[in-house]
Amino acid sequence: MSIIMSVSALLSALLLLASTASAAHFYGGSMTFDPRKNPDGSYRVDIRFKEAYHSCSMGDSWSCGSGNCGSRSTYVSGRLDNSPNGGGWCQTEGVMTRTVSNNSPFQLHKSSCCWIYNTVSNGGNWRLLTHIDLGERSDTSKPNRSPVATTLPIVRS
Repeated sequence: MSIIMSVSALLSALLLLASTASAAHFYGGSMTFDPRKNPDGSYRVDIRFKEAYHSCSMGDSWSCGSGNCGSRSTYVSGRLDNSPNGGGWCQTEGVMTRTVSNNSPFQLHKSSCCWIYNTVSNGGNWRLLTHIDLGERSDTSKPNRSPVATTLPIVRS
């Protein structure tokens, strides 16, 4: 009977450890965009993004949230940096190119579970949301673009 209880306790501990390890993996992210107007009136939009996780898992899971997100022609992503010995954190960076038919605003998003535990958050679901507005700027007569930011995507408190 004690062997069965020991195995049961061990399995429970392993399940708890596995759920704890995967329960808080997202540290933060950022996205910038750079549009170019094509001769036919459509827009080519280069979108750069950085994401930080407890461990790397690269995949294209960006979705169209609203508006006409056009079509994606390229997508490249890779590991940029990670903590020594593979533990603690991993940063990925990627570029996707989309072609949209006009300069109407659209949104891209990526979401999942679970935000990293910190002094502000108890974990929970997270969502990266980017609002892309390619409207013509009155001061430059060029399509709007995002500010250039070179901060790390890791959010800590």
